[in-house]
Amino acid sequence: MLQCRGLRFSQNYLALYGGAPVRLLNAQTAWRFSRLYASATKDTTSDQQQKLIYEIRTYQKENMTIPWYILAAQYRMTINSIKQILAQDDARIRAQKELSMRVTQRAEQLYDKDRGRCDWETVANEFGKPLKQCLALYDTSFSTIVARSRPKITDWPVEDIEMIRSFIVKHLDSITSDNLRLASVYMNVRHDDCISINSLFNRPKVTAELHEAIKQCRDNAKDNGIKWTESETTRIREILKEHYKPGSIRLAIKVATAEFADKPKIKVMTKVSSTRNELYLKPSKHNEAKMRRLVETHGEDWVRIGVEMRITANQAQNLWRKCAQLHITTPAWTEDEVEILRKCIKNGIGSSKASRLVGTKLIANCANMMQRLRKSEQTGRLNLHRSQWSSADKTRLMVLVSASDSRTIDWAHISKELGREINACRLMYPILNRENNNRLLRYTDATNAEARRQYEQRSEIDWAQASQAVGLSERECLEICQFDVGKTRWIYDPDTFSWDTANKMTGFIKANYPSPTPVNYRAVSNYMWVDINDCIHMAMLLRGEIEWTDKISARIAELRSQGMKFKDISRQLSPNLHENKVSAFYRNKINQKLYSPISDENKQLIRRLLDKHAETMPFKKLAPFIVGRLTSGSKNTYMSRIASYAASHPVYKARLEKAGKTNVVNQLSADTTSVQRLAEELDLPSVLLRYFHRKAKKHIYQNKWTHNETEQLISYVQSNTPPYNWNLFSTQLGSKSGLQSYNKCTYLKEQGKL
Repeated sequence: MLQCRGLRFSQNYLALYGGAPVRLLNAQTAWRFSRLYASATKDTTSDQQQKLIYEIRTYQKENMTIPWYILAAQYRMTINSIKQILAQDDARIRAQKELSMRVTQRAEQLYDKDRGRCDWETVANEFGKPLKQCLALYDTSFSTIVARSRPKITDWPVEDIEMIRSFIVKHLDSITSDNLRLASVYMNVRHDDCISINSLFNRPKVTAELHEAIKQCRDNAKDNGIKWTESETTRIREILKEHYKPGSIRLAIKVATAEFADKPKIKVMTKVSSTRNELYLKPSKHNEAKMRRLVETHGEDWVRIGVEMRITANQAQNLWRKCAQLHITTPAWTEDEVEILRKCIKNGIGSSKASRLVGTKLIANCANMMQRLRKSEQTGRLNLHRSQWSSADKTRLMVLVSASDSRTIDWAHISKELGREINACRLMYPILNRENNNRLLRYTDATNAEARRQYEQRSEIDWAQASQAVGLSERECLEICQFDVGKTRWIYDPDTFSWDTANKMTGFIKANYPSPTPVNYRAVSNYMWVDINDCIHMAMLLRGEIEWTDKISARIAELRSQGMKFKDISRQLSPNLHENKVSAFYRNKINQKLYSPISDENKQLIRRLLDKHAETMPFKKLAPFIVGRLTSGSKNTYMSRIASYAASHPVYKARLEKAGKTNVVNQLSADTTSVQRLAEELDLPSVLLRYFHRKAKKHIYQNKWTHNETEQLISYVQSNTPPYNWNLFSTQLGSKSGLQSYNKCTYLKEQGKL
């Protein structure tokens, strides 16, 4: 043994650091070895410890064996020291969880039903910790307190607005999503609603001075318009001819922006784009002559024509269509052409397709004539000069709107029923709705006072008596009453759930808010005398819906690990939730865990192999061939990525153009062949055909149903018996597919209209 400055070294250590057996050393050499040994054996810093713990946790998360010896050599520590650090971290985590549980339980005990939130200041004082730390320790997964929903600014009382504003100013150093999550816990409000209300705090208040300054800036911007000289325009054309590539204008914009640095970038981009359109995409005499020559030479080989014209294949096809329309248009409208437009209006066909059906008019001409036809059609039964609304018309308008789905109000049908223009009905409805709300607000205080008086006398409220005392209907009293003292909680428990209570709520909703009328859950809450958030949540569960949160996901995984079936799990979560939704959500989570991203090297290799073998090897053999060349990852992930790359590859796009897009669409629409079989015949990826077929169907069939189409569907269903032949009905209708007709029928049945 050798001793130097309080450290003892064995010959083995000295041999380790010296590289050879050491028998005798002088004092200076021993001091050097002592410094080296001390630096190698000293305790790790906190950053190193955190890195070490993170690496061990990663091994534990993946259920892998921890390589203790590798970690000991990497961090220059003994295995016992590493295990001691890990034990200390485990103890810290357990203490943190215990403290979090205690804070959560204490917060529930201090929950104030009247205020709708916890007394967090008292919690912080009892635990002797800062308020932010207590809020961060609060665990919503172990709490029964339901966060309040306040999506609109009108849902926030003035007191709560001032409280959250003061909390943000006093306790939050920066406005981040995590910090606002603390504010949402403090106010017991949903996180998204807290973010929305905070965004309103940052909006500037528009004063008369600010409005005048904005107006002045806009006027100055109009006066300082950018003007381009002839020489500058000529230079833009030269840049485009030198740097423009078909389908990509970025390089030309980059060169022009650098050369015209004295002009705003957006103005240069606009000038380059408009000049490009004028040179290559406008049906000028030069472009028309060149297009005619190329079409006579190459036929409808739009890919080759696009290369000659320095545009894409789609742009070449559109340019040829525009050039052809210049010579077929006629100035006057014949009766046959007008009749075609009338049929287009009746079937809901737009001006673009109407122009192709007419064949002798531009899209703009057809749009103008269709608008004139609609107005002349309405003039016979509509008084366009009526501006005064009678009380009967206002009431009828509100009734017609309430009978429609709020998301898809058929204003054309309402216009016909009332004998007024569509815009007049559309503008009058929000005015009447606002007047009705303002009228009800004047009775709010009286309704609250009457409800409080009855509740203090007999702990329940007779709404019929309250409506007589206030002078409103029973439903209106339920909708505007804000008195909610003593309301009970309603949390779903499969053991204690009662269908009698659930049927009472659903019966009230169906009687007062039949579909598609939106439900006023304040009225439901007052009728059931249950917390409004619990009513909203329970109504969602009774509809067979559920909010898929991380807490629900963890519970499903826990019950599944216990061997429980999806049918039983669905009953644990909701009374009406179908087991298929639970199984689909569970398998989707499993697939997300199994998904492995593709590395950049493999992406480049896929593209290289596609470029090399796309023309020579059939795609059915090419995809497995490429997968075999890749080293790691999921086979399904690679196959889908290869198919998506191939769908945008120019070789396969050219094959689709050569096969004829119209012919392909007709074959798929007629159901004479499947997508997979046709893809093998044409040597194309099936993804490309599916995408093209969906895109073509969107142009053929409009998603929106007109009132006339809906009436024909209802008449067909009522005059026939199941099973219905939807393909036959779609052929008779001519403007919707069989699948669209089936989906519309299902929707009407759900809404109670069939």
